[in-house]
Amino acid sequence: NKGTEYLGSCSSGRTNRPSRIMRVAVLQTIVLSLLSFAESKAKGKLHRDVPDFIKMARSFRNPVAIFASGKNDELECLSARLTHVNEAARTATYVWMLNGQRGNKRKPVRYDITAGNEPNQVLFTKKGSPEQYTGTIEYTDYKDCFVVEFGASFYGGQCMMWVRKEVEDYVPQTCIDQFEDICDMGVSLYNHDLCQDDDDEYEEPEDGEA
Repeated sequence: NKGTEYLGSCSSGRTNRPSRIMRVAVLQTIVLSLLSFAESKAKGKLHRDVPDFIKMARSFRNPVAIFASGKNDELECLSARLTHVNEAARTATYVWMLNGQRGNKRKPVRYDITAGNEPNQVLFTKKGSPEQYTGTIEYTDYKDCFVVEFGASFYGGQCMMWVRKEVEDYVPQTCIDQFEDICDMGVSLYNHDLCQDDDDEYEEPEDGEA
């Protein structure tokens, strides 16, 4: 009987060991998959300094939106114009030219911007609305492009790349790399053949230094 019990226990051990090995292998596979997924979603692999909002505004007086993290018809062919900046007060005003629906002319929308707690953080309001939005300038080279990530209440938290008008058709690869690193995924907002160049048709009254 004892011999039978011993053989039985050995047999049981041989049966359980592969099962335990299989469970460990499955767990390892799951962990590796999760790590791989996390790595693929990781942001911030590229180096960048903390941008300064006012210096950036001075550098981009007529920016054009090239990419966004999500599709929104109203943001297609989006461009903007800087109409006011005050370095001492750290405020600025941009007028966005939003896409006109069904062939209509584009719609100007004014945003008054103030600096946040950090050099690259901004608070802004739409003219005629009390609601305040937030944004973080994640990257700029002060020459060709900048990437800004908005709070969830502004167009669903879009992450966008803007460029100066002169490079809208030839965006530097460095700018694209930074956008992908920060925003992960993106859709194109700009098309040379479809987007009208009609910014000059709107004139915002000057109310400060620009």
